[in-house]
Amino acid sequence: MDARIQPHTVIRSGRGSAGPAVRARDRLIVRWRSFALDRELASGVPAEESAALQLRARTLVEPRTRRDLGRSLRRILRRPSDGPAIGGRVAIHRDAVAEARHDLELLARRLLDVSPVTVRGVAQARVLLSDGSGPLFWRRSDGALREQVRAVIEALDPRVPDWPAGAGGEDAVR
Repeated sequence: MDARIQPHTVIRSGRGSAGPAVRARDRLIVRWRSFALDRELASGVPAEESAALQLRARTLVEPRTRRDLGRSLRRILRRPSDGPAIGGRVAIHRDAVAEARHDLELLARRLLDVSPVTVRGVAQARVLLSDGSGPLFWRRSDGALREQVRAVIEALDPRVPDWPAGAGGEDAVR
């Protein structure tokens, strides 16, 4: 069995996963660089590139992480004011949230669901929620939140192939 983790691979949480032994150093790297690692995984870097990426990928697909992300989205949807979220440092772009409300709720439901998801999709959801310069927070990104949320929902689905450019998908040039 191939233990390689691709961006579109579904990783089941649990300690019985195959892969290299995780050292204390790797755990520290994951703790210190979690956002950078999330960005790498969200952009399609295979988790097999490093032990730190593999460890971060396993953490992202754990039920607790998915539950925390889904609940964060629901808190954002419930918060009526335009000030920073509880414990947050950056104000949410309320107009964008109102425009993407339905899609944000679908994303929250998908994260809270127990069905399999991809590492890349969960990483994209985490980046969406934590990037202060992203469309969830930045007012100059009109319409971008809805598009990004829809892309995250699609990336979560393990049945949707993650074709690299020119890999022979429907959009391939013949």
